[in-house]
Amino acid sequence: GGNSLNLFRTSSADSAVGLFANRNHQAALMALNLPLVAALATARLRDGGARRERVMATGAGVITLLLIAIAASGSRMGLVLGAVGLVAAVSIYLSCAGRTPFDAPRRPALWAAGAAAALAAIVPIALLIARSGVVERLASRDAIEQTRVAALSPMLAAAQAFMPFGAGFGTFEPVYQRFEPDALLSTIYLNHAHNEPVQLAIEGGVAALALLALFLLWWVRASIRAVRPRDSAPRRAMGIAAASGTLILMLSSLVDYPLRTPLLGGLFALMCVELARATHMPPRAPRQIVEPA
Repeated sequence: GGNSLNLFRTSSADSAVGLFANRNHQAALMALNLPLVAALATARLRDGGARRERVMATGAGVITLLLIAIAASGSRMGLVLGAVGLVAAVSIYLSCAGRTPFDAPRRPALWAAGAAAALAAIVPIALLIARSGVVERLASRDAIEQTRVAALSPMLAAAQAFMPFGAGFGTFEPVYQRFEPDALLSTIYLNHAHNEPVQLAIEGGVAALALLALFLLWWVRASIRAVRPRDSAPRRAMGIAAASGTLILMLSSLVDYPLRTPLLGGLFALMCVELARATHMPPRAPRQIVEPA
């Protein structure tokens, strides 16, 4: 609570925003780390030199801390992104981790410890969600959300007015002010469109939208290649994590502008590199059965 730990003068009040000024950006960072943690834990699980129970406990603990951080951010979109990241993390674990300690039927203590840890994690997460007010904001539309929805029509008009070349990158704020109706004038201002395709249309025109379409085509192809089974389970785990992490940031970009922050933009670029590596990996060769002489 309070603003004593915030790094920026204008920030999401009474929210755990970390290194950001925006609660949604903090939640997106935590959410995309969920599959990355699962991928790193999977790589250690496949390594015979590490104790599997220790790796699983450490991975589960870090994922719990990330979920608590998402709840503390108070972001509504963060709950959705966190669910996507958690599903991706579980998928990585089930498909890439191989045999786990819980596979053994004679280890009821591990099952009991896992259940107790899950229950212990649910309590603080639920308390933080209730305290942050995110449930109330899910049930009602606040003034900022209403402004963003109402601003979509004048932003589309601005995009149409500057087609096909666009107004130029970095010009959104003065351009939007020319098209902003008097009914939307208030203390709430828009420094970005909070919708990446719309802002690209305003600033970059047809060329920017064409590049976006080409990137999406490449991303779909690379993501399909990344999730296919291959010889190296850790590489496949990292490919799934990269695909889900980029998906989380792209979903967030439909209602915010996370990719316009250096930290999230840099992570997005690194995950695209991992997707490119997965795309160029050779397919797994079929196994040959050698008959005894």
